[in-house]
Order: sequence, then structure tokens, then C-alpha cells
Amino acid sequence: MEQKEILHTIGRRLKARREELGMTQAELSYKCDTDPSYIRKVESGKVNISIGNLAEMAIALEITLSELLIDL
Repeated sequence: MEQKEILHTIGRRLKARREELGMTQAELSYKCDTDPSYIRKVESGKVNISIGNLAEMAIALEITLSELLIDL
């Protein structure tokens, strides 16, 4: 799987979990102390997210990194 596909898959998984929790992008950005535009870019696969930021989002979304990265 290419990097672009990986980023899109991770973004889709983050978005799906956020929506599952009924959380807005603004709420997630607040919990992660980041800008809502960054959340949009991550969810659309347009930014190469660091493992630290990914871990922070996972914690805010009550999901493990393993669940986000499975089968990648």
C-alpha cells in the first residue's frame, strides 16, 4: 500500500470513529489542542500525520493505535 493510500485509510478511520462518538471536528481539535483545519486535512489524507499527533487523536477518540493501523 502506498503512503497516500495509508493516509487516506487512517483519515477515514479517524473520521468514522469521530462521527461514531458524535463529535465534531472542532471538538476533536479542542481535545487535541490543534486547529480544526488540521483535523480536516488529516481526515482527508492530505497531511502526513506524526505518530505523536496520531496517538493524541486516538486517545481523544477512545481508540487504540493498533485499531487505527490494523491491516495497513
